[in-house]
Formats: sequence, structure tokens, C-alpha cells
Amino acid sequence: MIDQTPRSFFEKSPIRAVALPQWMDWSSGKEGAEYAIVLPMIQRGAVWAPHKLMDLWDTLLRDMPIGAFMVSEQTGESKQKVIPTGQAATRETKANDLGLIDGQQRTLAMMVGWTGLMHVLRPVALWVDLAQKPQGEYRFRLIATTRSQPFGYERASAGGQAVSKLARHKLRQANHLWRQKDQSTPIDPEVLWQTEGFMPWESTLAVPLPKVMACQEEAALLALVAAHKKAKVDWLVAKLADIDKPSVDERGQELNFLNALREQLVRRLKDIEAVTEDDVYRQVRALMAARHKVATSQFPVIQVREAHFANIEAAAGDNGDPPLAILFKRVGSAGVSLSDADYVYAVIKHMEPDVHDMVEGLLKDPRIQAIYTATSLVMTAVRMTVLLMRQASQDGGNANAGLNDMAKLDKAAFARLVRNHPEFVKKFKKHIEKEGAFQTGLSGVLDALAYEPETFAVGLPKHALSLVQIPLLETLL
Repeated sequence: MIDQTPRSFFEKSPIRAVALPQWMDWSSGKEGAEYAIVLPMIQRGAVWAPHKLMDLWDTLLRDMPIGAFMVSEQTGESKQKVIPTGQAATRETKANDLGLIDGQQRTLAMMVGWTGLMHVLRPVALWVDLAQKPQGEYRFRLIATTRSQPFGYERASAGGQAVSKLARHKLRQANHLWRQKDQSTPIDPEVLWQTEGFMPWESTLAVPLPKVMACQEEAALLALVAAHKKAKVDWLVAKLADIDKPSVDERGQELNFLNALREQLVRRLKDIEAVTEDDVYRQVRALMAARHKVATSQFPVIQVREAHFANIEAAAGDNGDPPLAILFKRVGSAGVSLSDADYVYAVIKHMEPDVHDMVEGLLKDPRIQAIYTATSLVMTAVRMTVLLMRQASQDGGNANAGLNDMAKLDKAAFARLVRNHPEFVKKFKKHIEKEGAFQTGLSGVLDALAYEPETFAVGLPKHALSLVQIPLLETLL
């Protein structure tokens, strides 16, 4: 009988070299893959800005090293909660899971460019323009589009520098061209990016990077670029025809805007038609050479033992971080430490994994999402839990004596809180679950603040809720 038990990933050595395509198969949950890359509950979420993704892909396309990754093997016996890479929902561990300790942001960035798979909570797409010259230190002209900036960013960005948002008049033009028939329905970025003919606003002949990476021969990439060029030309011609026949309202109120838009589209059409076959071929040859280097690149994966997660609630001295925060600071790339909010949420998720799904459930409410991130929401709920425990102590005993509300809760103070009050995290979970004190209180406050068109009540529209300051909301709670 053949032994079907998965082999230890570090069976022969605590360090292994892994090829990028293989790592992508494991990270994307490809059926039949030998291993699966998952995130322990202690991990924070996706935090990289768009220029960081472009920096990483420029590094890969240059065949430069991207550093080591660190994982912890999961036995599958303890049935702990983990999050598959790029997903939001949790699942129980399996015997072939590799818990990613250091390398989450790089893995997500590689998935966007290699497979096209995006984090469900932070969708982003990468493009490469074969007509424009690269900027700054980049090897190719790379462009990022995100949920908040679905048409891309200003072309004025350079390698290693944060990109800037599109100017207001450009956003207005892009929204006019890509708006839905139902004006009240917001544009879905992931649907938009898959639309035939779409390219980022500040581009000439941009092709999705994953489609480039999927081409294994020059002929295939040349055909892909030709198809995108034709689709963009056809789209521009059709849009120009529409603008030449504006509605009565548009003719009366938007004539200047439409004239400027028409001039912009004519310029773009001329720019695309000016791209020669020789220009495209030179770029394709360079891209295929870089693509081959990416496909054959390797990086080291280092073992992190489970013992490092012992005594998670232990507190350091007054001048230092708790042990777990030190671990992440030491293993993290460039020594980037967890923020106080990241650390608090990480510890709570580790001790009560169901909290992750509860927080994500709360953030599905667009009113809450307009004000909070996952970590800031948790920090508000922590303060409320402290106050409720303190009130219970004053009403019926001194079990929670010594609990003090802190507007700025640092890592060491939270570690001491968990150590001195072991029941704290369970009470926190109770308060944020459905019908819990925090969820009920937050809903009540937002019901009073937010405008509801069905009842014609006075209040803030949802897009203006982002102006509500969290300290004010905490005071109301």
C-alpha cells in the first residue's frame, strides 16, 4: 500500500529553494497542488500600496532577487483556522498547508501579475504598456489600477515613488466613457478591467500583465498585442461616434466638456495608430526574455517553528515590544514592525479565530466600511470591551478592577491586558458578534447618522460617512 501522507516540506533541510511558478500554484489553490499557502490568523491583511506592486514586478522582470520567504508547517491535526492566500473567509488547516509567516505582501503582488488573481478585499490589476517608455528606474512601463482608482494613476510616477491619483477632469472623462446605463450603480472595477477595449487612462497600448506572463512564445504575445490594439481602436472609434451625436441635454449643458473629451480621444487614437510593428516587436522580444527569467526564478523558503508562537500574550518590559511583535519585526522584510493596531488584531484572531469572520461580516455594511478598516474597527471594539468590563466590575464586584480605558493602546499595554485579564478576548468576541453590545451600539449610532432615502430622514449620505472622525464615533458609542 502506498503511503498517502504528505511529506514534510522541510524533510531534508530547514531551507528550500522554490520556483516562482510552483509557489504560484500553491498560493492560488491550484487543484492537485502538492502544498497550499495559507495565512495563520496571526497575519495582518494586504497592505502594499500600488507602487510597491510595480516595484516588485520590475525587480522580477530584471531577474533580481526578491528575498527569502518564511513558512510554518501545519499538521492538520489541531484544526486551527487559517485564511487561504488572497481570500477573506477562513477554513480549517489541512495536512499540506504551509503557514506564510513572512512574504504575504510579495506573494499577493506576484499573484496579481502572474495569475491575475486578486485579493478579494483589495482588488488590483497590473498592466504593461508596449508603446510608452518606462519611467524612472523601471525596465518596462508598468501601470496599476485599484478599486479606489479603477482607471489608474497619473503618468507622473517614477520607480520607488508613490503614484498620484488622476486629476479630477480626467476622472470625469473616464467615468463619462465607462459609466453604467443605471447611473446609480457604481462601476465594478473587476468587471471593468475585463471589458474588451479597456486600458488604464494614462496608457497607449497597455496589456494585462498576467496575459503577458501566460504567453510562452513570441508569436502568442504578438497576437495578443495585435488583438488589444484592434479592440482599443474599435472602442475609440465607437465612442467618438457616440460623442458626435450628443443628447439634447448634453448639447445644452455639456458642450465644452464633450468637445474636450472628443479632442482627448482623437489624440489617443492617433497615438495608438502611430505605434509601428517594429516598435511592438522590440518590446515583445524584451518582454519574452524577461518573462523567461521570471518563470525560471527561485527564492529560498525558510522554516519557522511553531514554538516561536508560544506565550503569545506575554508582555515585554516597559521599553520593549511583546515577544510576538519582536518575532514579526525580526523576520519581516526590512525589519518593518507591526503597528499597535495590527498587533492587537493579530493576537485576538490567533486566540479567537472566529473574530476574523465577524469583523469581515461587519465591514460588509457600506456605512461601516466608509469609516473603518478592519484594524481600526477592532481598536474601537477593544475600547468598548474595556469600558463594559470596567462597568460590570463597578456594578457587581472587583474582578476587573484596574482596567483603564486608553485612547492609544500600544502593544505592551495590550499584552499586559490579556495576561492580567485572560477572559478579555472571549468577552471581546461576545460583544462584536450579532446582537452583541458593540454591534448593536454601532448600528444604532450609524442609523442616527446615516441618510436613508427610503425614509427621507436627515443624515449623512454614505459617501460622506468617511468624514466622520473615529474619536467622535467612539465618544457617541
